[in-house]
Amino acid sequence: MASQRLVFWNWTDFKPDKTGYINAWNLDYDSLIGEWPEMAQVIGHGRIISHHAMPHERGVLLTFIVDY
Repeated sequence: MASQRLVFWNWTDFKPDKTGYINAWNLDYDSLIGEWPEMAQVIGHGRIISHHAMPHERGVLLTFIVDY
């Protein structure tokens, strides 16, 4: 399985105090377990095949479709 990475680029007003901010998550299980253990447990060893980001009042809502 190829390694996947989710890259955030706050180019507008998702969080106004963070305009221009860039961040990335490695989405493979071993990387997630070290940085985001709760996310890793939910995704497990599945493969993320799609994702969506949507701004809302508290920041950005991320949704993932995982193939097992």
